[in-house]
Amino acid sequence: MGAQIYRDTGDASNAAIRVGRPAAGEEPIGPYLTGKFCEHLGANIYRGMHAQVLQNPTFGDWPFADGMRPDGGIARTADEARIAARIEARATQEGWPEPARLVEARRDGLAYGWIREGARDRVRVSPDAGPHGGRAQRVEMAAAGEGIAQWIRLPLHRVRAFEWTVAVRSPDLARLRLALHGEGAAKVTLLAAERPWDRNSVDQPDRIAPVTSAARIEKGVLAFVLPPYALAVVEAP
Repeated sequence: MGAQIYRDTGDASNAAIRVGRPAAGEEPIGPYLTGKFCEHLGANIYRGMHAQVLQNPTFGDWPFADGMRPDGGIARTADEARIAARIEARATQEGWPEPARLVEARRDGLAYGWIREGARDRVRVSPDAGPHGGRAQRVEMAAAGEGIAQWIRLPLHRVRAFEWTVAVRSPDLARLRLALHGEGAAKVTLLAAERPWDRNSVDQPDRIAPVTSAARIEKGVLAFVLPPYALAVVEAP
């Protein structure tokens, strides 16, 4: 722009901007040089730029904020009325129906973000941290088709195709049946552990070797057999 960037014309009802480019720079601006203000505002990061669309996928102990501490940081609240109000406000923001189901499930011990699929006396939940420090969930169901669920919002403004993975672990589950929409190819990877919560270690990274096999979703159902203590990972388009 020129040296004179403002000149009073005496006409308050008329304004004009003139931009001049007296000379081009020596190097062109790279086509991949972009900028964006990026911070935790609303859903800008989580379920926005971040690929994870589930709320609390690890069944963690969810912290509910209650303002800032005098010495810095976010204060947590244990007041059930305030927590219920925050859950209802978040449900309204996200477009989740029936926020009361979220509040009830959390009070009964289900991790925040998840609800029951089934009656309260038929789907029993309680926190079960195991050896992982507050990131696990115990769920007992009375019949097939019951369990836990979550409302999600897919970021269709960015992408129309999604991949998903389901990891299942149980000490006595012999057969797993997944009800899915559609048909097509799938992939099942089994890690046959020897005891509950068994896993590979730094010293023995390949002790539990994965075994992958092809599978198909037939009439909306994918079924396969699980060895005792196995960790199953299901992938489908």
